[in-house]
Amino acid sequence: MDIFKIMTPIIYWSLIIMWSFILFFYVRRLHHLKDRLTQTLIFVLAIDAFRTLFESLYFGALYTSLNGLLTKKISVLLSRPEIMFIPKTLNLIVAVLIIVILLRRWIPLEAEEIMQLESLANERTADLMNANEELRKYRDHLEKRTVELTKSNEQLQQEIIGRRRTEKALQEIEERLRSTISSMDDLVFVIDKNGIFLEYYQPPGKPELYVPPEVFIGNSFKEVLPPNVARLLETALRVAEDTGAVQQFDYPMEIGNEERWYTAKISMRKDSRDEFAGITAVVRDINERKLAEEKLRNSMATNKALLNAMPDMMFRIRGDGIFVNYKSAKEGNWDIALDELVGKKVHEIFPADVARQMVPSVEKALQTDDIQTFKFQMPVRGQARHYEARTVSSWKDETLTLVRDIHEYEMTKKAIQESHKRFATILDSMEAFVYVADMQTYEILFMNKSARKFFGNAVGQICWKTFHTSHSGPCYFCTNDKLLDKEGNPSDIYVWEFQNVKIGGWFDVRDKAITWTDGRIVRLEIATDITASKQAQEELQQAKEIAEAASHAKSEFIANVSHELRTPLNGILGYAQILKKNENLTESQESGVRVIEQSGNRLSDMINDILKLSELDTRKTELTESMFHFPSFLEDVAETVRTRAEQKGLVFHFKAAPDLFTGVRGDKEQLRHVLLNLLDNAVKFTYKGNVTFRVWKLETGNLRLETGDWKLNQHPVSNFRFQVEDTGIGIPENQMEEIFSPFRQLSGVVNKSQGTGLGLAICRKLVRIMGGELHVESTVDKGSIFRFELELSQSSEWDEKPEQICATDLKAEPAETEEKDDEAIVIPPASEISLLYEFAADGNIGGLRRQLDEITGADERYAPFAAKLRKLANTFQLKQICEFLSASFQK
Repeated sequence: MDIFKIMTPIIYWSLIIMWSFILFFYVRRLHHLKDRLTQTLIFVLAIDAFRTLFESLYFGALYTSLNGLLTKKISVLLSRPEIMFIPKTLNLIVAVLIIVILLRRWIPLEAEEIMQLESLANERTADLMNANEELRKYRDHLEKRTVELTKSNEQLQQEIIGRRRTEKALQEIEERLRSTISSMDDLVFVIDKNGIFLEYYQPPGKPELYVPPEVFIGNSFKEVLPPNVARLLETALRVAEDTGAVQQFDYPMEIGNEERWYTAKISMRKDSRDEFAGITAVVRDINERKLAEEKLRNSMATNKALLNAMPDMMFRIRGDGIFVNYKSAKEGNWDIALDELVGKKVHEIFPADVARQMVPSVEKALQTDDIQTFKFQMPVRGQARHYEARTVSSWKDETLTLVRDIHEYEMTKKAIQESHKRFATILDSMEAFVYVADMQTYEILFMNKSARKFFGNAVGQICWKTFHTSHSGPCYFCTNDKLLDKEGNPSDIYVWEFQNVKIGGWFDVRDKAITWTDGRIVRLEIATDITASKQAQEELQQAKEIAEAASHAKSEFIANVSHELRTPLNGILGYAQILKKNENLTESQESGVRVIEQSGNRLSDMINDILKLSELDTRKTELTESMFHFPSFLEDVAETVRTRAEQKGLVFHFKAAPDLFTGVRGDKEQLRHVLLNLLDNAVKFTYKGNVTFRVWKLETGNLRLETGDWKLNQHPVSNFRFQVEDTGIGIPENQMEEIFSPFRQLSGVVNKSQGTGLGLAICRKLVRIMGGELHVESTVDKGSIFRFELELSQSSEWDEKPEQICATDLKAEPAETEEKDDEAIVIPPASEISLLYEFAADGNIGGLRRQLDEITGADERYAPFAAKLRKLANTFQLKQICEFLSASFQK
């Protein structure tokens, strides 16, 4: 069996080792024995041990080679007769030598000793006879003592051998330890139980740690080390003595003029009696690691802040389509269970159409390392919204997918495309020639269908080369210089007639300088063929209708261009606000940033007015009714204008009747737009005196006119009059209706250029849409009164009576002083404060309370902050709430 093949060689080689030790033992004993008989016996045993050792070597090698553990050549050699003769011959010789020694040495020596003993015994028989009994006792004692000494001797020999082995092992361990320590970058200290440095190992080539090495040896660590390190080491020494546990701690130490970090590992030492003898301290320089950890913490904090600031959703997805982690969006998540997303596959979470796009994008991102982009739709509160996903390979078999809400962009893009399509359809349906040309290079940028049909598609060519002949340069009658004012801004439409020599026809031309989509000033020209209308009034009327259609197209075009201006303008205003927060700006730079912001806001207001008027003209404006806190809404409007009036040195009065509804239903934003516009105009055109804003209720009832029939309303309704009075420059009687026309302003007004002349036109249209009529009464140099009436229904959203707005001048009152120190209140993040401020500004107490519940549920530290706001909300102190939130935001 295999086990015998393995065990037999093991037994042979064990015998070889044992007989080698026995032979070595016999040989060493020969030098220490003085008795010849014993020496002879040991010599015989040594010969026999040598013979046994030789046979074991021979047969062990033979058997091992037969098993294949040694080469077969050895087994063949050992199996030869002449070779096998050697151990047998040696065995015979050893046997003969043993017999000869026994016969010639052992027996004669034994006989001689016996005779000597008998002679000695005969000589001392008498004495021995007398002391026989004592000798017997002594012999017994001697035999026992001999046995004890023999055992002690053997034990001593074993101890000596063991000690030598131990000393040798200790020397080897010490050499290895010194070699290991010399190859380490660490410092090693050996300290006794009293805190005295016994040994100090420092790697070669390393600078001194704190003081020279010789200062450590023989001194207490309390005397050598800095106090902070000594305290830590003393604690470690006591813990090691009490528990024997290995300890580790980090500490800073000033080396030269630099603070460096070290880590110390403390282990207990014991003496030969297995008692506490002190500690061993291994010290390593971890300054680079500490610096790296600090950089890593800063980097992680920065990355976390960036991730929290990003509005996008993020997903970590493995190559097999399983979600690893995610970050939700601040604006709201989808109608799916995101909290159950981790560990599931894409197909288990997302709809099939979205999963069919997401899975290939993950696979392709891992294969190519390129960003994969796709768009999809997901439901949010039951309504589908547009999203864009960007997938990129992040780590091994993982990808990072960023999902951004592009719903507003897609809707805007769709609206712009539809608007452009309608605009192009309108222009292409016109028989007039419509084209757009650059005012500097005269390059044609656009042509309608009629122009392309007559002149061919000349987009990209020069206008005076395409539409005219015999011209070596721009036309002498070019209207470019008539379309811009002195400041280089577009002026009014320029209408003129001319005869085109190239085609021989007369045209009624309307030129207008407009801003193109890329920001440059271009000329829009609508040329209507009036050749026949020169001879007939009917054709003249048709030309007029075409011109009016072109004017309408122009309005559409301006509105669409205004939409395109909002994106870069928002970028300008956003970066202006960012620059304002920079504390390193010089006074000149701060002034420049303020100019940029003021100009941007002014341009934004102009664009918004143009868009508003365009929507009103095209009847795109729809009322959006909502419930809001009426007194706080009026107060907010008044306080917004009050600051502007006071900066101009005017007295501002706000007078609201005490019986106003607490909550009303109506289009809050449209009403705010009308009131702010009227109040702004009053402040703008008043140079001394006062501006007064009045609101009161006319009558109350439950009937409301709907689609021509009076129906019973579940809430009381009332007509409210809104009136703005000023002591300004007044309006001439012949211009009272003209001021409500678009792009019309009072003639002779110094600050005429500060507006577009659209405000009052927009206000009248909005008031009419809301069911009222805007009226004006004015006297030149005495002032004006603008008023309108609206029907508003009472809302039950506010069941409690809020803080009443007095029918006197409103002045800001300081917030109530709390007994609690505001500095002890933990302020929530700025995003939460901004949301709370919106609820307070809208007078939505219910929404404010719900948001406070969410904040305290997420973190109990915000409980004092929420308690203070709830106290103010219970008494509807909306103004104090807004002031408190503003102060908290600044903190």
